[in-house]
Formats: sequence, C-alpha cells, structure tokens
Amino acid sequence: MADIQVLGEVERRIVVALQVDGRATWRKIAKVIGEPERTVAHYGSALLDEGKVKVAAIAHRKAAVIASLKCAPGTIPVAIEAISQRSDTSFTYMVTGESDVVSELHYDGGLEDILTLQLPATPGLSSIQSYPILKYFKTVRA
Repeated sequence: MADIQVLGEVERRIVVALQVDGRATWRKIAKVIGEPERTVAHYGSALLDEGKVKVAAIAHRKAAVIASLKCAPGTIPVAIEAISQRSDTSFTYMVTGESDVVSELHYDGGLEDILTLQLPATPGLSSIQSYPILKYFKTVRA
C-alpha cells in the first residue's frame, strides 16, 4: 500500500508557487506567499530532495497541433498507447463525445507529414481532426 504523505500549509503554498513558475527563486516564492526566505528555502529544498516535488519542463518547439482522433470499435487502447508513446506528444487523453482520443503534438518541420502520413498509419485510428495552436496561454492556477 502506498505511503500517503500530507503536506503542511507552507509546503502546499510552495508547491502552488512552483506550479505557477517552476523556475522561481526561493526569494520570489517567499515574497509571494508571505513567508521568510529562509523558511521557504528550507521547506522547498526538502520537498525537492525527498522527491515529494519534481519540477519538469517541456521543451519549447516551434509549433503544436491538437489532434482529435476517432478510433475503430475496440481499438482505443491500441491507438492511445501508440499516440502517447510518440516523442512529439506532450499529452494524450481518452475522452468521450465526438472523439475518442485528444492529443497535443509538437513539431519543428511541416505539419503535412504528421497529418497525412504518420497519424493515419496509427493502428486503430479511423479519422483525424487537427487544430493547429495559434497562441499558448499559461493556464496553471493557484
């Protein structure tokens, strides 16, 4: 059984601040959450050192597209596994409604190759709708 660890109030506020800006200094976080910098540095370092918090980044690529995918009956698990394992995929969701799978794919070259050759060759896919991303807006909230 997994060991559940409860974070204290200061730790939770540090985590929220890191979600907003994973590169923020302890000084900046301390100012935002209203705690002494030394306290924030102590708790923040412990969160990172103990593996309770991991800061990850997604490499910025020139362009991205949201792919809304429909699958043949019974093939969703195969298709979602194939899409999620692509190196250019930042997220993949199984959804209900018009689509079965929604995924964000990043690309540096042409989108044409992805949409006309690569994605259609994915096992189980029956149709693809693409939505090129025009502008990214930060969405992590406290």
